[in-house]
Amino acid sequence: MSFRSLMSFVVAIAAATFSFGSGARADFVKADDPIGANLNLDKGKFGVGDGLFTSNFFTGKVGTQTIYFQSDFAGKTANGNAAIFAGAPNPHDGAITTLWIKPADSSAFDEFSFRGALSSNLNQTIHVTVWDQNSQFQTFDFLVSGNGDFTRIGVSAVDFSGETIKLIKITGSFDYFKQMGFGYTPDPDRDPGNTPAVPEASTWAMMLMGFLGVGFMAYRRRGSGHQFRAV
Repeated sequence: MSFRSLMSFVVAIAAATFSFGSGARADFVKADDPIGANLNLDKGKFGVGDGLFTSNFFTGKVGTQTIYFQSDFAGKTANGNAAIFAGAPNPHDGAITTLWIKPADSSAFDEFSFRGALSSNLNQTIHVTVWDQNSQFQTFDFLVSGNGDFTRIGVSAVDFSGETIKLIKITGSFDYFKQMGFGYTPDPDRDPGNTPAVPEASTWAMMLMGFLGVGFMAYRRRGSGHQFRAV
């Protein structure tokens, strides 16, 4: 990760932390059937011998889009579909309690999902906070029970809201994350070229008045023509 990208990520996290007191709210919902392109990571370690400041930062890719990460605990990543393990050099040694995720392009995605396992078999609530492109946020709670392994969960923008994902914060106590995915659904408000243009109400009103005016003029002309022949 370049120094500029790193500083951008740090500033985004700091601003997001500050925004918790603003009371602003984004426009996302829990995704009933979360989908999205898989995030890919290279095999490696983070938080081991990288220096104090950058120790827990790493990156991934969704297609050509870069995704930045910061973990509060050292760990390892595996090749392929976003396997992030707590503990390094030995995986499963400890727990990740906070994971920050930031797409390099804050307009690239409007849906996010993941699955994984908790660090214990006790019932636990996972908190997922999402900031939109305007730095407004919303927090979702997911209750995980049983053996700690949970199926894919996620959030997506409300239909036609124009929302996209700027930053994500996941908190809990995790042994690992896997199969993270990001998606994008074309929105007529955000991508007018994807759907036919629909006139607004004021446009319809002007069109109707125009039609009425043309009809009235035609009526007057017919009336004037009859009077002329009568004379």
